[in-house]
Amino acid sequence: MQFDLHCHTTASDGRLTPDELADAVEALSLDIFSLTDHDTVEGYLALKAAGRLDAAKHWVSGIEFSCVALKQTIHIVGLDFDETQPSFVQALA
Repeated sequence: MQFDLHCHTTASDGRLTPDELADAVEALSLDIFSLTDHDTVEGYLALKAAGRLDAAKHWVSGIEFSCVALKQTIHIVGLDFDETQPSFVQALA
C-alpha cells in the first residue's frame, strides 16, 4: 500500500498547484492521500469541486494547523474531518 498523509500545495507553502498535485498522486497510483496545507482547506476544496478526489483510491481530508504552545510555534496535522462542519469553519476563519 502506498500513501502520503502530509503534503502541501501552493495554497500554503507547496510548489505544486492543487491540480498539479492531483496529477502527481494519480501518476504515483497512491492508495491513500491527504492534502494538509497550512491553516487552509482551499486546495482540498478546489480539488473536491473539480472532481479530482478520484486521483487516489482514498482521499482523507487534511490540514496542518499552526499553533503556539509554550511560546513556540508547532504544527498539528488534522485528518479525516468534515470541512463543512460549522465550528470547524468558524475556527479556521
